[in-house]
Amino acid sequence: MSDKKGTVLFYPYIPKNSLTALKKVVSSRWIGQGPLVDKFEKKFSKKFANGNHCLATGAGTDALHLSYILADLKKGDEVIAPVYTCTATNIPFLYMGVTIKFADIDPLTMNISVNSVKKLITKKTRAI
Repeated sequence: MSDKKGTVLFYPYIPKNSLTALKKVVSSRWIGQGPLVDKFEKKFSKKFANGNHCLATGAGTDALHLSYILADLKKGDEVIAPVYTCTATNIPFLYMGVTIKFADIDPLTMNISVNSVKKLITKKTRAI
């Protein structure tokens, strides 16, 4: 990697101060679910979810997959997604058999185009 500043899209960002915590995790031999994850979930729950149970995931794609399951999306349902997005937002739909319809983006805002979305909505559309 270069010393240039900017937004890096495809390299993980790991702050230097997190290396100590990472060493602690690796040396504990619990690299998945374990005591440190349990502790994190409890602290996160108290701080952000009024004590309701929270579930840590190994990746954002996993978290999105769980949210789609909780939204009750099923095989054969359709979702409308922006064509300009991170692929991780759509991969869980493929696992689930959900049909993805891609909407154009608004070139001025780079957000999903409302007009494009309107043209794609059908009776099977469950989420945008």
